[in-house]
Formats: sequence, C-alpha cells, structure tokens
Amino acid sequence: MPTRREIDDFLAQKRIAFVGVSRDPKAFANIVYRALKERGYQLYPVNPHAAQLEGDPCHPSLAQLPEPVGFGHACHRFVKQITGSLPK
Repeated sequence: MPTRREIDDFLAQKRIAFVGVSRDPKAFANIVYRALKERGYQLYPVNPHAAQLEGDPCHPSLAQLPEPVGFGHACHRFVKQITGSLPK
C-alpha cells in the first residue's frame, strides 16, 4: 500500500504517463484518468493496443512518449488512494 508521501508526490506531478488506461470507457482506470485530466494534469496514456484513449493520442510504450514526464503511473498501484486525494 502506498504511503501518503507517495500519493502526494504523485499528485504533485503535472505530466504523468498513465499506463493501464483501457479502451473501455467504463473501466476504473478510465474514471481515474478523466478525474486527473479534469483537474488539469497533462496525461499521456500508454497502451500498445490503442491509437487513442479518452480523446487523447495513445502511445504504445513509455519509450515513445513525445516528451519526458515527471511520473509514470501503473493504474493498479495507487488508484484507490488517489481517487480520494485529488486536489480540487
């Protein structure tokens, strides 16, 4: 389980590579993705099986992101803690 500091460090980033977002708009990862996007985070979805996710261009791997990101996120690791800790 992530610590509060890990969650705060994650939320302090403004550019995040989001590994684990799904092609299914009802998937929990997509709910988190939309919540972060609505709060102004610049997100880079990573999914080798999709060209676009949630209206954003999708990248097949972290190595193919257009610019460096401050943080990478695999959805399964922090997702439950993050949804209750998003800044308004």
